[in-house]
Amino acid sequence: LKKINEEMGITIVVVTHEMSIVRQLCNNVAVLENGSIAAKGKVEDILLHQPEAFSNLVGEEEMRVLPQDGCNIRIVYTDNSRPEEVFCDISKELGIKYKIVYGKLEPYKNSIMGDLFINVDLNDVNVIMEFFNKKKVEAEVYKKND
Repeated sequence: LKKINEEMGITIVVVTHEMSIVRQLCNNVAVLENGSIAAKGKVEDILLHQPEAFSNLVGEEEMRVLPQDGCNIRIVYTDNSRPEEVFCDISKELGIKYKIVYGKLEPYKNSIMGDLFINVDLNDVNVIMEFFNKKKVEAEVYKKND
């Protein structure tokens, strides 16, 4: 299907629950919930930012067991945001300790995407977020949807 799409320029509509197929074949995705389109957009945006309908479909929100103490920061891993080089820099340059508490990296077309969660002391949050911003790493203070 991918070859047909690329070589012949034919648009293909795929209906599936298999996220591995979506990651490898699709450019855009629509998530159906209760017979209506509940979310739509670029595959990368939907997979990384997981609107509620998508989280309901794949059930990943429940899989995250994050510490209740300190602050959890979600670091996004895409072609534009490659955080692997900054992890040692947090300790080395800032002298701040952190724990990697959850992560999921998956293949997406010809690259890797996903997110990693670190847990830090509440007093260090602003310094770390400024550091990520300076290094152009997409990160956010994670607050679970209640």
